[in-house]
Amino acid sequence: MSKPKAANGLARHGTYVTSLSLRDVRCFSEAQTLSLADEAGSPARWTIILGENGVGKTTLLQVLAMACGARYERYIYESWREYEEGPRPPLDFARGREERGFVHAMLSTATGSRQVEFTIAGDAPRPEWAEVPRPLVCGYGAGRRIGATRFSRRHRHSKVKYGSLFVDAPLVNAEEWLLGEDYAAAKEGKAGGPAARRLERLKELLTRILPEVDDVRVGEPRRHWEPSVEFKTPYGWVALDALSLGYQSLIAWMVDLAASMFDRHEKHREPLAEPAVVLVDEIDLHLHPKWQRDIIAFLTERFPNAQFVATAHSPLVVQAAEDANVVLLKRDGDHVVIENNPADVRSWRIDQILTSDLYGLPTARPPWLDELIAERRSILTKATLSVSDQRRLRLLENRIGELPGGESPEEQRAMSLILRAAKGLPKRPARKPR
Repeated sequence: MSKPKAANGLARHGTYVTSLSLRDVRCFSEAQTLSLADEAGSPARWTIILGENGVGKTTLLQVLAMACGARYERYIYESWREYEEGPRPPLDFARGREERGFVHAMLSTATGSRQVEFTIAGDAPRPEWAEVPRPLVCGYGAGRRIGATRFSRRHRHSKVKYGSLFVDAPLVNAEEWLLGEDYAAAKEGKAGGPAARRLERLKELLTRILPEVDDVRVGEPRRHWEPSVEFKTPYGWVALDALSLGYQSLIAWMVDLAASMFDRHEKHREPLAEPAVVLVDEIDLHLHPKWQRDIIAFLTERFPNAQFVATAHSPLVVQAAEDANVVLLKRDGDHVVIENNPADVRSWRIDQILTSDLYGLPTARPPWLDELIAERRSILTKATLSVSDQRRLRLLENRIGELPGGESPEEQRAMSLILRAAKGLPKRPARKPR
């Protein structure tokens, strides 16, 4: 029997975030509120955070992780120390010379709304979680990478599900996890056991999201007499470490997210359909434009009760975010403001989105063409054109006129045919005045 859903499609028994307010936290000096709710006030399934580099997009994800119950000091540094040596990296959150920053979050739970308030003194938050059901929070920083551990390591999957948002902490070793599930499924000795189900779900997940990958298997030992995970591509079976960085990056956090869901919801029949809050920095990282357009729809389908909060730079992600909550961060003097309701551009063309307030480009044309158009405009403003001006103007108009006018190759060829035909038409004589 399926569990009841809220109006937004998310599970009623889940814990999600509806808003985050902060003050004196890094670039956010004045009180700012990030809305994570839809028009009805329910938790938005998707929130896409846009903004230039350095305006606090990653900071918002980090503070969201804390608001969802991330044990910042202990677990994040444990995650870092598990793989690195030396002093811990500095993580200062209070703004400038302020002694502390202030955070307030509203959570939606099965029993109603709850609030979480805490201060960040330097780099140590002191949240209070006593009465708030903690969601599973998984975070993925822009430097996300597959862990390099092997079977000899003590911990197969770190307790920390958000470490890479804060420090250079590797994710679960995707190959090791798949090999471990394959071994566990073989030991079960029967089809349909827990490990076999997990393995099949993850194989299906990867073959659905990875373009031109039709299957995943455990291949013969390649080196050091160890088996390896291979992916079936148009070029044959390819080992994970031989795939492109785009494939490896996507596999890294897909396997890590699935492993986290399996760990947290191991007693549920459909662990990937259980609630979670997933924070992804630069979700379009290393993704081909085709992947950028499909990533939101795919993740919504495969993780139907997860609340995703992601930062992005690609207009393709914005265009594909049909029902997403889009937020824009803007620098205003020495601080950043959060604009929760920017213009709805999801039905616009990419060039229109790029020249909207979301991205602020003056044009979607290449810079060299803008220079030609500016020069042409400058010549035309002269009261009298010299012979040299007229010659230069003809050259500029020829170069500008050669550019394709259609949006697709078919439209461009049609426009070119029309222009060639028009040049062959006889000129109509000017009408004589009556």
